[in-house]
Amino acid sequence: MTLENGLTVEGTSYFLESVSLSNLTLYYGKGNMSKVICNDTALDRNEVVGKVVLCDSNNLNVSQKIIEVERAGAYAAIFFTDISLSLFPQEYSIPSLILTNASGTLVKEYVTRVKKPKVKSMKFVFTKFGKKRAPQVAIFSSKGPNPITPGILKPDIVAPGVDILAAFIPNKPLIKVGNHDLTTNYALLSGTSMSTPIVAGVGALLKAVHPKWSPAAI
Repeated sequence: MTLENGLTVEGTSYFLESVSLSNLTLYYGKGNMSKVICNDTALDRNEVVGKVVLCDSNNLNVSQKIIEVERAGAYAAIFFTDISLSLFPQEYSIPSLILTNASGTLVKEYVTRVKKPKVKSMKFVFTKFGKKRAPQVAIFSSKGPNPITPGILKPDIVAPGVDILAAFIPNKPLIKVGNHDLTTNYALLSGTSMSTPIVAGVGALLKAVHPKWSPAAI
């Protein structure tokens, strides 16, 4: 995304349409905290319709905020959060972008200084390769210690479970965009169901090499 002042930031989006937005007004509900964080029923349709709405998620539920932005008639949305996987792919019902709080601060500085802030361009359906990130445990991952046995720390092993390209039911809609139900043979899925097969496979390999090991040892 590039703002009218030339600032360019990259974010995360699973919006499936190959669209390019340009010359759209930015809306930020400064001075009203409910509008700033896009609370339920907080946004005024007369203020946001056809605009790009900024939502400072405060690391709260982003899923509910995109519903509110769509309800108010906004054309697109930008959410500030450091929570990994804030929205699942099927929740991107309108063009939306997830920015880290660090990038979001730069955008907020611009929108609060300028009288008529605008998005110069916002493009979707681009994939960037070769960027290595430090490991981060997903928000849905199990967390320790075990409440029944505090002496046992769980999880003691983790595996990739976010954005796993997996087979999908071809006759079941993945997402509804506008009036269209989109189907696919493969989709980016996330959850413990994605990481479990990886851990199970590693366990099977260990069992093959060490057939006498107990499940606890493995």
